[in-house]
Amino acid sequence: MGVYRRLVFAITFLSCCGILKALFTIQTNQSYYTAQYGGEAKLECHFQVKNDMQIKNLKVYWEHISPEGVKREVLTFDNVAEIPQSHEYRGRVKILKDELYKGHAILHISNVKVTDQGHYLCLISSSGADYKYITLDVQAPYKQINTSIADVITDSGEMAKEITCKSMGYPQAEVLWLNGSHKLNAVAKTTDELTSDNMIIVTSSVTVHPEATDTLTCGFWNEAFGEIKKENITLRGVIDQRTQRTHMLMLIPITLLIMLIFIVSLKLLGRCKNVFELHPMNSTDIQKTNTTIC
Repeated sequence: MGVYRRLVFAITFLSCCGILKALFTIQTNQSYYTAQYGGEAKLECHFQVKNDMQIKNLKVYWEHISPEGVKREVLTFDNVAEIPQSHEYRGRVKILKDELYKGHAILHISNVKVTDQGHYLCLISSSGADYKYITLDVQAPYKQINTSIADVITDSGEMAKEITCKSMGYPQAEVLWLNGSHKLNAVAKTTDELTSDNMIIVTSSVTVHPEATDTLTCGFWNEAFGEIKKENITLRGVIDQRTQRTHMLMLIPITLLIMLIFIVSLKLLGRCKNVFELHPMNSTDIQKTNTTIC
């Protein structure tokens, strides 16, 4: 693919001199696109179609430049065939071929990743050659918040409850803690972790009194979307559930003991009945035998 890189350099040089502008030009309807993580993006370059021969000689080259400046060859369309170049894009990118006859070189990206954001170079050559740059921004809303409650010992050696909220998205969200109208951000501990595909896992926790029965709210504020995802944690409900589980565990041995007594009682009654049937002499003897055996 060094040929295309040299072509990019040549086109850049000639465009600066104004030589190519009259021969062949491409346009973009918009230079900035936004896509959601896991969704799709369609980046468009447009050119004038004069005849079918122009399409047969058409060459389209897309290159990605990351925010850090790393270049990746995304896809090449040459002689009615498309060839994905970078393994990060294989199976996820294609040229919409039917649109080429209308003068639209559209790069379709599916299953968009955070690492797809950056600048894209669209280079088209036919009767002439030209290029444009397009910017793609990727965002991932914080859709699900996982919560947990654990008993912990504070630095001062006291028992407390640690309430934790965790969620994943992009870009990094700010975590807001509320106890009613009272803000708890000053005592919250928040950390973040970067995944292999540049998603951010944000974890935040606060500690409260072990007997607290309040309802806390943790919210993940994503400034890029201008929205907040909230989750309420009711401590009273947690305590009641634990109490119910404790009571249920206590009831199990008591229930088993009652069942055992009932079974033993039935067996004893059965033995007494056999004694009555084997000694039908008189009431005195029956009473005596019953007293002796039962």
